Amino acid sequence: HRFAYTDVLSGNLSLPAQLFHAVGGFDPDYYPCRDDFELGVRLLLAGAELAFCPGARSRHHDKTDLPRLLQRKRDEGRTDVQLARQYPHIRPALLISRQLTYLKLPSILLRRIAAIWPDGADMLAGALVPLLDTCEKLRMRETWPKIMAGLLVHAYWQGVLRATKDWDEVVALTTAPAPSIGTVD
Repeated sequence: HRFAYTDVLSGNLSLPAQLFHAVGGFDPDYYPCRDDFELGVRLLLAGAELAFCPGARSRHHDKTDLPRLLQRKRDEGRTDVQLARQYPHIRPALLISRQLTYLKLPSILLRRIAAIWPDGADMLAGALVPLLDTCEKLRMRETWPKIMAGLLVHAYWQGVLRATKDWDEVVALTTAPAPSIGTVD
C-alpha cells in the first residue's frame, strides 16, 4: 500500500509534536473539513513516513442528520477547490476531478442545472428530500440510496460552484495537467 494524503485522518492520528509544528500544524482555512487531508499533503511533501497501526483505536462521537450531512458535503466541495488551487499535483485524485467523469446521468443533470441555474437546482434537490421519508416508509430500498446519492452529489457541487468564479474555472482546475513532484500521492 502506498500511503496518500487521504490516509491522514485526524480522528485517529499520532505524530511527533516537532514534526506537527515543523509543517505548520492544521491550516485553519480548511476548517471544518479536509484540514487533515491538507496536513497529509504537507507531511508527505516534508518526507514524513506514514504507517498503519492496527492496534490504534478511537471513538468518533458525531450525531449526523441530513442537514448536517449536506452541509458537510458543501464544505467538502469548497475545500476540494482550495486543495486543487493550492496543490495542483493532487487534482486528479480529488473528488471534484473524478466526478467530472464518473457521475451517473441524474447527478450529471443536477450538476449541470446547478452550474447554470443554482436556485433551480436547489429547488429540485429540496423537492427530493421528502422523497427519502416516502421511500423509507414504502421500503423502497433500491430507490432511497439513489435519491440520497443525488442529494450528496448536489450538495458537494453547491460547495464547488460557490467556491469558484464560474464553470470555466471548475474545468481548468480539474483538467489542467497536474505538475509532477515525484512519488508523493
